[in-house]
Amino acid sequence: MKRGVVCNIPVTEGEITIVKAETAGEIMKHSCEVAMASRSAGAGVLVINTGLSKRRFKEAATGAGIEWSDTRNTDTIVSPGAVPLIIQTSVAGRLSKEMPSIKTICEEANIKIVVVTAWEWTSSSYALKEQLLFGLRQLLDDLDVAVIVYTQSSGDIMVGKYARGGVGKLAMIAYEVTSLEFLRDNMDEVVTDLSAFVERVTSSVVEQLVVNKIKELQPVFVSGVSAIPLKHQRTDERVLALAA
Repeated sequence: MKRGVVCNIPVTEGEITIVKAETAGEIMKHSCEVAMASRSAGAGVLVINTGLSKRRFKEAATGAGIEWSDTRNTDTIVSPGAVPLIIQTSVAGRLSKEMPSIKTICEEANIKIVVVTAWEWTSSSYALKEQLLFGLRQLLDDLDVAVIVYTQSSGDIMVGKYARGGVGKLAMIAYEVTSLEFLRDNMDEVVTDLSAFVERVTSSVVEQLVVNKIKELQPVFVSGVSAIPLKHQRTDERVLALAA
């Protein structure tokens, strides 16, 4: 089982880490810092903004040093670079409906870290929250991604135990629980080590082809549209096919 740390947050392949925070602004800023740190470490990252406006998140991304360019789907920010960094604004309350598209982009863009910024805004009903929980569990079973979920829940959250205050069953399948307050008060320095998640790419031509593929996949984020994934080849086979 691959394990690592990003901005002092422990992450594990195929598992969920819950991070408690006090304010939405704090979560927004920190998730952008996590995205930058993941990219710098060589691990592709997808940040899903579930509660705040696209404008505010763009401002936070810019403040964190993330470059971005306009895309055909205005809900998506794709930051230029060989290592994927994608910020997607979800339709508030309906994240479960977007899980097929999220899985596709994780597969095709070689995403290793998925960040959900506000658990409380992912689902507008109990039924949708139940669908999302099973969708997340399936995503983790199918892919080698690590998921970070931020929450503003004020209740006690314990790994493996149902949590009141909005988190509910998510805590039952979580692998780690921490808080930004704990990280801030107990860590002397910011540490990121995602070496276990990184697949080294040596060819600059291959890197550019991967970037081009990310751009092609932007439409899969359109709400309610299911994308047809490419053949599930290894990354090097897929790239060589594109180059032919």
